[in-house]
Amino acid sequence: MAFEIRTEYDAAHLEELQWVLDQALERNIGAMAKTRHYLLGGVMIAAGALFATQGGFQIAFGVLLCGVGLHVIDRGRRYFMYMASKIRKKMPLAFTGNDYTIDEMGIQIINAIGTAEYAYEDCSRLVETEKNLYLIMKDNQGVILDKSNIEGGSVEELRAYLIEHCSEELEKMEF
Repeated sequence: MAFEIRTEYDAAHLEELQWVLDQALERNIGAMAKTRHYLLGGVMIAAGALFATQGGFQIAFGVLLCGVGLHVIDRGRRYFMYMASKIRKKMPLAFTGNDYTIDEMGIQIINAIGTAEYAYEDCSRLVETEKNLYLIMKDNQGVILDKSNIEGGSVEELRAYLIEHCSEELEKMEF
């Protein structure tokens, strides 16, 4: 049995990938701390802006500080989106996504840059979200399998196939 899957590496896929990797690799302590720091910093800056306008400082300075505070709050709220955007900017323009072939040989990846291959033994975790299946590899790379673009079988068949071949339990996550 062979599955063919096309996954576009658009902003939505990359944002979810960042979130899944953060959760799966237990980096969430750092990312959530960064998110909290952004939010707390933004609130403190905005509070400083209110204090500055109350203390007789110039209103323009207070408005400027409030704007900076709101920007920092927004950055914390959209942390994974910002991370995905940074990653996408580093990708070559020719790279738009991956074509995967999943069969007895392993996982073959073809894209505009070249080809790669993963053995099932390289998989350390299997994760499923509403739209995607993820293989978290031992080198901390994440393979995104878009569930809406599967050929050669159903999502249920692919899920069972990966569980069997990767010898990993499937973890469900809600993004």
